[in-house]
Amino acid sequence: MSSKQVIRLDDREIPHNNLVLTENYSARGVKFTTNAELKSGSFFMIYLNDQIFREAKDLRKSLLRSGDHYLSRVVWTQKIKNDFYQVGAEFLEKKDCSANTLHVFTELMNVAILQNLNDLKNTNNSNKLN
Repeated sequence: MSSKQVIRLDDREIPHNNLVLTENYSARGVKFTTNAELKSGSFFMIYLNDQIFREAKDLRKSLLRSGDHYLSRVVWTQKIKNDFYQVGAEFLEKKDCSANTLHVFTELMNVAILQNLNDLKNTNNSNKLN
């Protein structure tokens, strides 16, 4: 089990980050626990830099990703307790993506890049104070 983060847009296209605990994943998908209810069919980006993807170079080429961020779609969600949910999701292959899926991918990557820039800015500001 490892800790990851997902980036998603809600129904009003407001970005959200949710911490997730990955329970297992394969070359085709991931199962995790999170504190947010993700709707079946919704998209999110998950950061995975684990060994399974380093070894499966051919598969990595077919998935819609940017660096170690993979576009995924929720297949099922189950509430388990105290506002925690188990989620099963599939990684998306480039050949199966529509124009709308590519738009969602671009929006999610823009959110991730802006967050990284803000984190970098905050780190630089805190280093100046020290």
